[in-house]
Amino acid sequence: VQAGGFKGSLDYWSFAFKNPIGTEGGTDLAAAFFGTATAPLNFCGVAGYENLQRRFTFVGACSPANLIRRRVNVVNGPQEDVSGLDASLSYLFDGLFAAELLVGVDASYTLQYERDALIVEGVQIQAAQDYAGTRGSGVGSIPDLRGSVYADVSTGEHSVRFSTRYIAGVTDVGPSVIDGHRDMGSFLTHDLVYRWQMPSKTTFSASVLNLT
Repeated sequence: VQAGGFKGSLDYWSFAFKNPIGTEGGTDLAAAFFGTATAPLNFCGVAGYENLQRRFTFVGACSPANLIRRRVNVVNGPQEDVSGLDASLSYLFDGLFAAELLVGVDASYTLQYERDALIVEGVQIQAAQDYAGTRGSGVGSIPDLRGSVYADVSTGEHSVRFSTRYIAGVTDVGPSVIDGHRDMGSFLTHDLVYRWQMPSKTTFSASVLNLT
């Protein structure tokens, strides 16, 4: 939508990734076989876990204390269904003290990042889950909301832009994280950029990223 100095857009996006290439998580393999520090397990010699046990190398008998290596493969992973919204709003104030002032906001919101269960050697390593707002799952860090607010002042050949960027907090769902330490808060960064449109189609710019 555009009217005068105002511009706005709202987009919905959706992707379905079938058999995406990825790496099995070594920490997740060990957690499925030996559990965690707060919820220990031990499937050494248990029927149905023989092939998973072969993924581990021990110095001595099969036990978490003797584990020295885990073999992980690059595989076609479980299906991922991802969707979200992108929004952009801006307004241009023209002729303001012989300058132009552009103010705006951009935001992206992840509605879902659903992933089917990950099965390795017949054993469920990760359950099916919506990973929006999490990290540590093998699909990276997925904050559900990212956005920025900016103001850009330009006078002919010179312009200065100040931006504030926001990233929402996430919950670490990795198996080795101790409960009570899983939540990581949101954070802000502030950027300042100066541009000078020089002769001969040359642009000079100077930036201070994460100003504070």
